[in-house]
Amino acid sequence: MMRSMMLLLCLFVAVIAASTSSSSSSSSSSSCHPDDKAALLAMKAAWGDPKQLASWTPDSSSCCCDGDWHHVECDDSTSTTTGQRRVTSLSIVVSQQQDDADDDSGSSGGLVAGAIPDAIAGLTHLENLDLRRLPGLSGPIPPAIAKLSKLAFLSISRTGISGPVPSFLGDLTSLTELDLSYNSLSGSIPPSSLPCCNLWSIDLRHNHDDDEEEEDEYNYLIDLRLSHNRLSGPIPAEWSTVSFGTVSLSRNALTGDPSAALLGRDRPLQMLDISRNAFSFNLSAVELPEDLGFMDLSHNAVYGAVPAQAANLQYLNVSYNRLCGELPAGMETCSTQTASRTTHASAAPLSTPVK
Repeated sequence: MMRSMMLLLCLFVAVIAASTSSSSSSSSSSSCHPDDKAALLAMKAAWGDPKQLASWTPDSSSCCCDGDWHHVECDDSTSTTTGQRRVTSLSIVVSQQQDDADDDSGSSGGLVAGAIPDAIAGLTHLENLDLRRLPGLSGPIPPAIAKLSKLAFLSISRTGISGPVPSFLGDLTSLTELDLSYNSLSGSIPPSSLPCCNLWSIDLRHNHDDDEEEEDEYNYLIDLRLSHNRLSGPIPAEWSTVSFGTVSLSRNALTGDPSAALLGRDRPLQMLDISRNAFSFNLSAVELPEDLGFMDLSHNAVYGAVPAQAANLQYLNVSYNRLCGELPAGMETCSTQTASRTTHASAAPLSTPVK
């Protein structure tokens, strides 16, 4: 009888020990790495402890990977030998409804404000960085971003971020999507600003225009949108090695000849809008991409004649340039009178489909 009681007692102790071990292991596996926690707390302090990040606390019992810290996600696959997980996603996004409410009240509602802190470089396993609808976010994009070597998705959109498009973005070789739209970026486009070689989507639209723009229906390998900015100078010659499907550079102050970097019979380009710039090149000497369906060259200093290949386009706007001659045969919906009028600066835009 005594032996049976001892066996039961030993079994009970073993079960309790196993349960405690399992609980300890589970707790350990949900803990976050101290470097990540320190980086996030430093960012919060740099932003002035906004209410938006109230869940980020320095308490020893508070863990950035246990789900209690809003806007932060961790990945189990990054667990260290001690069970500490690494932060892989930081998404501080204000909803459209809250953004509209703040606009109506004139209040930022305790949102993140100020420059992007250099402490962000401490999130060395970050793969997703999404900072959207944060009007108080200001200053240039810091070089610290370039230290996030694992970054695959970068969105800094609808903020007060300003300054040039930084060349160090080209160092983010794991980047697949880049969205810097609706900010206050300006200046020339550095040749090294396009990351290589996995990037398929770039959006830098409307950095000085608050009007909404209808989303394009197309979905291409690389979607380059730099319209409505204050970009100046020529476009980088290095772009000739990039497989663009959509290029929108309208409403800037870009100059030079973009044809060598963007056009050519074998290029995969299907949509091109470089309207309202100061580009100058001989359109007669250009071979259009075989898959090109939309081309807007209006309001530039393009000269020469419209090439015969333009008859294959679904949409063509070449108004307000220095073109001469007739439109190619096959563009039946465009009369000779209309073609002639497009050679004069005072002419009305040719904005209807050509076939």
